[in-house]
Amino acid sequence: MNDASSYIVPMNTNNIIESNRNSITDKPHNNKPITKIEISPGGRYLVTYSQEDHSVVGWNIEDVDEGQLKSNDSVKINYEINQICVSDDKKLAYINNDRTLLNIIDIRNNNQIKIDMRNYYRLKSFIEYFIDIRKYFKPYYCTFNSKGEFILFVLYRESHLYIYIYSTQSNNNDLKCKRIYELPEDFELTELITRYDKLYLFSNDYAYEWNSITGNFIRMFWMKTKDAKDVRISSNGIFICLRIEDEIIIYSIELRIPIATLDINNGIDFFKKLKH
Repeated sequence: MNDASSYIVPMNTNNIIESNRNSITDKPHNNKPITKIEISPGGRYLVTYSQEDHSVVGWNIEDVDEGQLKSNDSVKINYEINQICVSDDKKLAYINNDRTLLNIIDIRNNNQIKIDMRNYYRLKSFIEYFIDIRKYFKPYYCTFNSKGEFILFVLYRESHLYIYIYSTQSNNNDLKCKRIYELPEDFELTELITRYDKLYLFSNDYAYEWNSITGNFIRMFWMKTKDAKDVRISSNGIFICLRIEDEIIIYSIELRIPIATLDINNGIDFFKKLKH
């Protein structure tokens, strides 16, 4: 049984096989296909993941010569990853497929980074205190924002989402919780655009935007879909494009209103509107 004052998120160093700058050849991932790509919030560093090879490779994207990316960090992992994220200073976080394990390392030297989980117990009842925390809490999603903070979304009892904000500025590789947000039960997480520090959630047929820097929620607009998994989001910092089933909604960030709705099944109308 773990004591609440010392509980740290389960991390098993056996899950990491190796981390070696010198082992990278001209064939990253051993020529296996890349299945995930993530970029750091400031656009300084990029990581790729191959599910077939179970490897993560880091690439410098600053000071690139003639468009050639340079790979100089590699990590081998012995389980499949559901999600990865990376910070500008090369901290790598990843969650396994069934969302039972969270690992955070410095990809440059393979040092483990511990995350303080003591605040989780504030959400638990007295009875649950004596039961394995992993039965109730699952790491659901994680990312880094432009301030270098680590953001962890925790699913509690399969129905409640909590957002934990951690400071990464420490001398002992431990992450300390700075603040916690509790989301209503009917909020559903869809996608995170990490470069612009924005998270998009859905509740009662409305899309909401959450700013990870300010903590502010903004209700954007009504949508007809009932399933957040049907939504795809992209953004260039000026417009947000949401694909919902067969429709694309273009939302102006400055005006905070939808400015166009496109039907992808109507090709002529679709391209006419794109020209304007």
